[in-house]
Amino acid sequence: MSELDQLVMERFVAMKTRAVEHFARQHPHLMAVLQKLLGNQENRVGIRVTENGQVAGDYTLHLQGTTITGAASGVLSPELHHPFGLVIRPYVIVERRVLEQMLQEEDELISHPLSAIKKYLPEVTVRFMRAA
Repeated sequence: MSELDQLVMERFVAMKTRAVEHFARQHPHLMAVLQKLLGNQENRVGIRVTENGQVAGDYTLHLQGTTITGAASGVLSPELHHPFGLVIRPYVIVERRVLEQMLQEEDELISHPLSAIKKYLPEVTVRFMRAA
């Protein structure tokens, strides 16, 4: 497993899991709404990591409701099932240095997610893949 794979598939996924658990404890009503929207559906979200603007790695996070159940390296295969029957395919593009910075500031991301996320939004691009 490469250093980038470890960064995304182990450290980043673990941090996101802790963040979701903390958010659920702090905001149980909002989490209940998210769970209702996502249900127990299997969804996937993609992450494309770049270094100096060049693609360094593609990843797919597998979700069951709001829980990350796994991650795949080398593949970008997002698929979110909307409650109204639509399927959307979102993925984010983020520089490796931004991921590393997020991990260094994990406590802030977990304790104050909304204000912390605002700081990173200019560094993240959200794209959608076309239907296959």
